[in-house]
Amino acid sequence: MNKALSSLLTAILLTAALTGTVLAASPPPPAEPLPDLPPDFVFEALDWPIVVDGVQIDAHPAMRPYDNVCRMVPLRPIAEALGYEVRWHEETRALTLDDTVTLWIGLNMYEIGGSILTTECSYGGISRPLIINGVAYVPFSFFRDVMGLSYSTTRGELVNVVSGVVTP
Repeated sequence: MNKALSSLLTAILLTAALTGTVLAASPPPPAEPLPDLPPDFVFEALDWPIVVDGVQIDAHPAMRPYDNVCRMVPLRPIAEALGYEVRWHEETRALTLDDTVTLWIGLNMYEIGGSILTTECSYGGISRPLIINGVAYVPFSFFRDVMGLSYSTTRGELVNVVSGVVTP
């Protein structure tokens, strides 16, 4: 490989690593199943209504790790209320939404439109999809950062996801 091509490839990979986005095919599944959180890791169930496009939905409660401010919400009921078909792939511990978004339990990695991206919880802490009590949860910011949707909480008492695209 000539030096110019090698330098270009290095620059692309470095830029991708720094921005959190890598253009690639779907990542291979982990060699071994990823462990869920330790059994002594405690989540607090939040008694907040979950609203999608102005309609309260029936869903498992939002959760918050006791030592963490990043809220986790149940993926399937919110995604389905937004009109997505959610499928679980046991062999890779992955979920897909309409074959357009893929996320892997335990990995802070999402595929959308052929690009791989990672996100971070704005306040630090857990930013990866998890299984909590048999239910797939994602950080609340997933709907903004990965799906490009608008969301809000109201005085910590309401989880609201809006299907309109976030505007700057």
